[in-house]
Amino acid sequence: MHFFVDDDAGYRDWLSLNPDGFVLNTFAHVSANYLLLHRATCRTINRQLAPHRSWTAQYGKACAARRSELEEWVVAKVGKVAEPCGHCLGGARRSREESSAGHGGGPRAPRVRIAAIAMRGDPVSVRLAAGVDDERPVLVIEGAQWLAEFFFRYDASAGLAGSYDSWIAETQLDPVRRERIVDGDITAVNRTMAARTGHETWRPIVEGTDWGWLEQVNPDWDLFELTDNEWRSAGVGESLHATFKAVQRKRLQIAVATKVLHIKRPGLIPVLDSLVLQQVGSTATKDLTTWVRAVERVRDIGRANLASLHLVQQHLEGVGLGGRTTVRIFDALLWLSHPGSSLYRRLWQWEVALRPRPRATEKNSP
Repeated sequence: MHFFVDDDAGYRDWLSLNPDGFVLNTFAHVSANYLLLHRATCRTINRQLAPHRSWTAQYGKACAARRSELEEWVVAKVGKVAEPCGHCLGGARRSREESSAGHGGGPRAPRVRIAAIAMRGDPVSVRLAAGVDDERPVLVIEGAQWLAEFFFRYDASAGLAGSYDSWIAETQLDPVRRERIVDGDITAVNRTMAARTGHETWRPIVEGTDWGWLEQVNPDWDLFELTDNEWRSAGVGESLHATFKAVQRKRLQIAVATKVLHIKRPGLIPVLDSLVLQQVGSTATKDLTTWVRAVERVRDIGRANLASLHLVQQHLEGVGLGGRTTVRIFDALLWLSHPGSSLYRRLWQWEVALRPRPRATEKNSP
C-alpha cells in the first residue's frame, strides 16, 4: 500500500501502473471525518487537472491493489469504515444536505444540517465603511451576533476536533508551538480553511532555526485594542513587515501566509483571503507594504466597530461558542457576508437590502 501526500507525480505513476487498484481519498493526515473509497479509474480521482491544481496537496491518497487491504488499513488506522464512492463503487448517493455536511463535501462545507438561529434580544450592528475613493455602498450587518453564531456553528473551520479553531486553541496553550511554525499548521489550513499549500513549500520555514522574526511579534498585541500611539511606538507595522518577509515565497502569498500566521497571533493577524480584502477595499501585491496596509485597513474598520465586536464576542460566549478573538470574529463576519463565500447561499434567515444612507446626498448633485 502507498500513501501519497504532496507527491502528484508518484500518485499519477501509481494510477497508470495499477488501473485495477483502489484509492482511498482522505485529508493530508488521515481523518475519520473524510474517508471515500474509489476505483483507480474513477474520474473523480483520476483526471487531468488544471496546471495550478494538485491531487495530493490538500488531500492524501492511500492506494492499494486490493480493496480489502485499504478497508482493513483504514479501520485499523482511525476505527471507521470508508464510504464507497457513489460513482464507481455503487455507494448510496447522499442527499444534498448530507453531502455538504463535512463528510466529503469539501474543506469549507458546513458540518451538519443547518438549523435556524434563535435571534433573541437586540441586534448588534457592524458597519463596514468603504474606502475614501470607493463608490460601493457601505455594508451594514444587522444582527452581527447571530451571523457570527451561524458561522461558528456551521463552518468547517470552527469548533470540532481537527478544525482550524481547535488547532489555534491547542497552539495557544503550547508556548513552544506558539513561537514557531510546525508541519501541523499546514495540515490545519489545508484541512478546513480551503488552503492548497504543499508541505514541501513550507519545509524551509518549518525546518528553520531562527525564529526571531516571529518572537518579535508580541503575543499580547491586539489589532483592535492597541491605540494608534501604542501601535506606532511599539513598531507593530514594522514587525508585521518583517514577519511577512520571513514567510513570503512564490507560492506563499497573503491568503495562505495569514491563515498560518493567525494560528500564532490570533489577536493580531487577520486572515486576509481575497474575499476579506474585497470587503475592506484593499489589494495585496508582492510588495509587502500592501500586506501591512491591508492589516491596518482591517484594524481601522475593526476599531470603529470595537464596541459591537465585544457584544458579539459576549453573545458567542453565552451560546457556548466562546474562545475566539475579536479579530477572528470580525474576519468571519467579513468573509461570510461576501456573496462569494461558500456559506453565503445558506443565509436563508437574512436578507440583503439596498437603501439610501442616512442623510445621504447625491455625489454629483448641484
